Amino acid sequence: KATKVLGRAGNNASWPVGADCAITHPGATLVLVEGTGDFLAAWHLRDMGFDVIPVGMWGALNRIDARALPFFERRKVIIVQQHDAAGEEATARWTEQLNTAHAKVSQWRVPEEGADLNDFISAGGDATQIMSNDESKRQQ
Repeated sequence: KATKVLGRAGNNASWPVGADCAITHPGATLVLVEGTGDFLAAWHLRDMGFDVIPVGMWGALNRIDARALPFFERRKVIIVQQHDAAGEEATARWTEQLNTAHAKVSQWRVPEEGADLNDFISAGGDATQIMSNDESKRQQ
């Protein structure tokens, strides 16, 4: 039996919450994060005027449900990585999956070790860094 995500009937832990909003916001960048705190913090980017849709995975060990990948098809996606081993592994896994959907994936890692997006935003971090810094280019 699949683990259920509270808040959405019929959902499972591998379903990226918010991905279906991509349909009604076709030009928006999808900001993929892990966990409820980061999902809520990602809305701060939208509040700042960035055309983004926060998308949350409820667990770094989860893969994106294959049925959700069409929502990412050819979309710009920024994965905001928590600065730890689980965050690195999740980012690599999700990037691989999103590449199969021909998404334009970039990555941004929270600067402080062990920190996540919620920590970064709460500490007054410059959220514009997330939209302009492409970690994936430095990894090549």
